[in-house]
Amino acid sequence: MKKIVNTTALSAAFAAVCFALIRDYGILATLKRAAIAYFAFYALGAVLVMVFRAGIQDDWIREDWGRQRAMMDADLQRRKDEDAARVEEKKRRKAERQKQLVGKEN
Repeated sequence: MKKIVNTTALSAAFAAVCFALIRDYGILATLKRAAIAYFAFYALGAVLVMVFRAGIQDDWIREDWGRQRAMMDADLQRRKDEDAARVEEKKRRKAERQKQLVGKEN
């Protein structure tokens, strides 16, 4: 991105120099116009790059949040399944104990 911004700014400065030479301005005015064009296009390009990166970063954050949410949902489902299995195991053991107690009483 830096290379694109720098190339665009240099192209603007070169165009400003060419137009100033064609119109036969003085060297000081030509350099001033070239410097203004360079800095203006560099600043504009830098702002556009920041906006572009912020948009991409926002998408990355949304994707990351989606991934984290999916992992949390999967973890919650796993915990629910483990809890259900644990409850079923307790019920099974309790039923076995009841059968053993009933068998000892007879």
